[in-house]
Amino acid sequence: MLENDEIKPLVQVETQVTHAPKIYRETCQIDASKSSQDIHDFVRGLAPYPGAWLEWQGVEYKILKSKLGEMGQGTLVAKACFFANGRHLYLQCADGFLEILELQPEGKRKMLAADFINGFRN
Repeated sequence: MLENDEIKPLVQVETQVTHAPKIYRETCQIDASKSSQDIHDFVRGLAPYPGAWLEWQGVEYKILKSKLGEMGQGTLVAKACFFANGRHLYLQCADGFLEILELQPEGKRKMLAADFINGFRN
């Protein structure tokens, strides 16, 4: 439409203008009780900075990239729970699983999920 000059700009109504709320660290925490689509959108919206994060086993993890997983449906059993399936890492959500592609454990460099799985010590 832009190439054909078919876009018609609209005048913004000043009485309907709103400001986006400030993003605080606490508002970037992932709520695993939400749907996988909601969490995926949340991660994409906060990447790369400030980044969506969650705490698991006493360690904070910044989730930098994700995609909707095809691991199947599940039931929420913990506030945040990672599952490894081969070289794939998943976050359990309210309606299924979200595949984690890239993450950053606190105090470490960002890494691919497969690298995290290879180096994880329980």
